[in-house]
Amino acid sequence: MNPHRQECPGYHAGAVKVLAQEPRTAGARQARGAREPTDALGSSKPRWTPWAQTRTGGVAKRIGSSLSSRPARAADDRARSGRRRGFTLIELMITVAIVGILAAVAYPSYQEHIRKANRAQAQSFLMDLAQRQHQYFIDARQYAATVEDLGSVVPDRVAGFYTIDIDLPPGAPPPPPPRFTLSATPIEGSSQAQDLGGAALTLNQAGDKAPSGKW
Repeated sequence: MNPHRQECPGYHAGAVKVLAQEPRTAGARQARGAREPTDALGSSKPRWTPWAQTRTGGVAKRIGSSLSSRPARAADDRARSGRRRGFTLIELMITVAIVGILAAVAYPSYQEHIRKANRAQAQSFLMDLAQRQHQYFIDARQYAATVEDLGSVVPDRVAGFYTIDIDLPPGAPPPPPPRFTLSATPIEGSSQAQDLGGAALTLNQAGDKAPSGKW
């Protein structure tokens, strides 16, 4: 009698149970092997995909699709921005018309403003000469015949648009009272010739000014 069997009374029952279950397990393995796919070498392939492979594969697909769609999206953005920055022919014509109207209204006003400023400069210079004439008369008992005699110089802004003259009436017996007339005549061909119709600015010893209302 086998001594091992004597020491393990439950051996017979366990062996019978294992032998009874082994064919069932083998049959289950054969059935599962028939259902599982096999490769060229006959080994079965798992029907599940590893989690890492699934995740990385999905990310790669999404990255590839986004990269492939970027050039088309960039081209659409450039075309859309080009349409926003552009001007139509009608818009350009309207802009040109508005600029033309503004120029037609503003430029003549600007020229008139410049002529008035030049006239004011000439009038101021004539008034300065009149004061110098009175001072000269106190010292010399007569009026000066030239601007240089008065110790003055015609400013460049005035000399560019006006000719300055001093008119002394000739004396005759009985001698008339001393008098003078200062004049600033616009230079022909200059823009100032269009001011006041080309009329000269005058000022005499009595303070009479012409043209009247333009001082």
